[in-house]
Amino acid sequence: FNIQSKHLNSIEHLVEAAVQVGLDRNDVQSYLQSDQDKDEILDHAEEIKYLAEGIPTFIFTRLDREDVTPFAFSGAQPPEAFHRVFERLANLPPPDATKDSSCTVA
Repeated sequence: FNIQSKHLNSIEHLVEAAVQVGLDRNDVQSYLQSDQDKDEILDHAEEIKYLAEGIPTFIFTRLDREDVTPFAFSGAQPPEAFHRVFERLANLPPPDATKDSSCTVA
């Protein structure tokens, strides 16, 4: 998006990016224009700001999953890097998948 002179803090450009990866335009726009999750996001940002090691820094996690450790990468990244991150976060196993002694992760 930086190469295309688009601002990552622009709702219009964020919605466009979300649509490109298959999210619903109206849902994303409504969410971004709301205060839904605002306090949680700000609190979480405060907790993970130490991960920033360069500019730009991208920090990823799942706010709905306390068991997911945030991770980050710094510097310009190709779109494929973001796609891999989003797929990884979207396809996490259930949080209790490894807690049952009848099942192990190899």
